[in-house]
This record gives sequence, structure tokens and C-alpha cells, in this order.
Amino acid sequence: ILRFFSPDIYLMKRVKKTVVLNEQLKNKLIRLGKIEQKKITVIGNGVDTKELAPTKVSDELKGKAKEKYKIFENRTVIFFSGIINRRKGVEYLVKAADILINKLSYKELMFILSGDPKIDEVFTKNIISFIKRRKLERHVKLLGFIPYEDLKVLYSICDIFVLPSLEEGFGIALTNALSFGKPVIGTKVGGIPMQIIDGWNGFLVEPSNEKQLAEKIAYLVDNDEIRRVMGVRSRRLAEREFDWKKITEKYLDVYEEVARK
Repeated sequence: ILRFFSPDIYLMKRVKKTVVLNEQLKNKLIRLGKIEQKKITVIGNGVDTKELAPTKVSDELKGKAKEKYKIFENRTVIFFSGIINRRKGVEYLVKAADILINKLSYKELMFILSGDPKIDEVFTKNIISFIKRRKLERHVKLLGFIPYEDLKVLYSICDIFVLPSLEEGFGIALTNALSFGKPVIGTKVGGIPMQIIDGWNGFLVEPSNEKQLAEKIAYLVDNDEIRRVMGVRSRRLAEREFDWKKITEKYLDVYEEVARK
């Protein structure tokens, strides 16, 4: 069906070059759509590393955000930003929180989940029900939709960023976390492996696996210095690979290649 009826495939076969967000999609198009490998280039999304930088958020703004969103002091903050739905893997992050807090007694953790709950209201109600059943209310907070300026502060406040998606085109929320210099945990799907070098600036885990998520979160919680070093590396990766100037250069290379043909 994809090969014979997709308008994307139809167009890709007729243009000189196609840009996609991740290697997995590229490989799928080559395999299912019979697109020539040389006609597809992978370029991720970008981030403004000057605007989304740790130095851009003052201690005063952090203090106000903690008060506004009731983020307790002396807690290690694990942050997720995205739509609250199944595709983003929120269920497995909350289950990981349950493992850490109720089974492994990591009582000083706080999971902050930012995102629109109205996209899938039934799913959101199930997540809230699970949180209440497992008595996680003081440790897991669904903040709902967050204004952009507040969102930047939450990125700055957090200690660890997690994106447990079951599928993902690229994961710009993760790119934002890199720019803020955070250690990151994500799943081996879509464009996430482009942004997480496993064991270097964070960890990659299998999708739908709350035990692996819990294990990697626990490791980072227990190792402050590794967390710090990984955060520095994330910032370096954002500047080197995903700053908009770098992304622009990659697109210019594509245009120049096409112009020469």
C-alpha cells in the first residue's frame, strides 16, 4: 500500500532529493518505497542554542516556577514534555516512577509531565487513576499545557529529561533538553538515537520498557558527577549538530548538490 498509493512515495521518485528526519524513516522508504538511497538525506530539526541556554534562566525565574508549579526543594526532578498520549510513552514513564518510588524507595524524586492532556482525555484519565492508585501524587505531577516562557524554565530546573516515545519523527523536546545541557534518556525509535549517544550524554532504552527506564533513571540519580558530565556533553552536541546554523548549512549542501545535477 505504501509503495503503490502513498503520495509521498510518488513525489519522492520524481524529485532529485528528499530530506527526512531520521535514519529509520530513510531505511523504510528505501525498503518499502524502492527509493534510491542516494536520493534521500537525513537532516534533523534544529534549536536556537543561544536562546535555549542554561545562562538564560535566572535563579529568580527558577524560584518563581518552583513555587507556581509546586516543585519541592531537595527533590531530583525528572522532566517530560510532549503530548500526554500513548504514542509518547507516558504510561511507561509513570510505571517507572512507581517502580522507583514504591518498590525501590527513591522517595526524593519528582516527575514533572508537561503537555496537553486533551488530545487523548481517556488516556489521561487512566494515567491520573494509576497515579492515585499507587499513591504517587506527591511525586508525579501532570502540569497540563505550559506557556513557552515557563517551559524554558522547567527545562532549566530539571535534573534529567526523559522522552519514552513508542514512535517519534525527531523529538524536538529532546533537542531542547540537549540545548539546556541536561542528561537525557530516550527510546530507540525515530530520531531519538540521533540525539542520544548511549552512555555518553544519556541512555537509550527499549520502548514500552518501564524497568529499563527505572534502571537508567536510578543510575543518573545515584551519580551526580556523571549527570553533570553528560549534561555538558548534551549541550556540546546541541551546539555541534543541532543549532539552526548547522541545520541551515546541511540544507544548503543539499541545494548545492541538486543544483550541480
